[in-house]
Amino acid sequence: MSALVDAGLGAFPELVPHRAKLLAQLEGRPLPAQPADLVLATAARLRLSGAAERLEAHAFGPARRAAARRLGAAQADEVMQRLRTRLFTTDKLASYEGAGPLAAWVRAVATRLALEVKEQLAAQPEALQGVDAPLLDDDVELKYLHSAHREAFRAAFAEALATLAPREAVVLQLHFSQGVSMEKLGQAYRVNKSTVSRWVASAGTALRKALRKNLAQRLSLSPRELDSWLRGAEQLFTVSLPCLPELEPGRSTKR
Repeated sequence: MSALVDAGLGAFPELVPHRAKLLAQLEGRPLPAQPADLVLATAARLRLSGAAERLEAHAFGPARRAAARRLGAAQADEVMQRLRTRLFTTDKLASYEGAGPLAAWVRAVATRLALEVKEQLAAQPEALQGVDAPLLDDDVELKYLHSAHREAFRAAFAEALATLAPREAVVLQLHFSQGVSMEKLGQAYRVNKSTVSRWVASAGTALRKALRKNLAQRLSLSPRELDSWLRGAEQLFTVSLPCLPELEPGRSTKR
């Protein structure tokens, strides 16, 4: 057991301060084919200081290239953020047993995530149907506005999404659509919860502002009608955010 941990510490000396915790965690484990990689994955799963950063440097390169081959560079950023969330905020790393290289295992996880994103892209027209749903069931005026101008709304919403920076789109999508907590997002981005809260608020404000501007340019609506249309922004997010990271391939977003 000490041979297993020491193999990992020899390959990743920055983990030496965590030797006691790793020994306790890996007690009784047989020596696998990739002992150093198992130690690194265990350290990252335990959220030991510096482990996540070292794992990224060690194993994320092939994963990014695999995602870019399937979806293009623009969507690879979304896949990599999903990968961080999957590895560093869940127990996914516990399923790695050191049988093969960690980089290959991480690449396989990223490939599956890339396929999920690809399927969502293919289903985007269906997802956009949700934009037609009324935000407030008892708001007759809002129902009329969406019914009368649904195509203009879709176009305005898509353009508003395209103005978001990649991180803004990802954070909104993960929080509102996938239900990832701000605390877990903070772990994935290595910032505190209050920072993520500011990001979410800022991105939501930017999305509303861009949508309002786009609608005003397309439709002859009064300010009151525009405000009515944008009421219930949280409901709008939950209906429409599955499409947030799924901008048209090759379409750039500002940073």
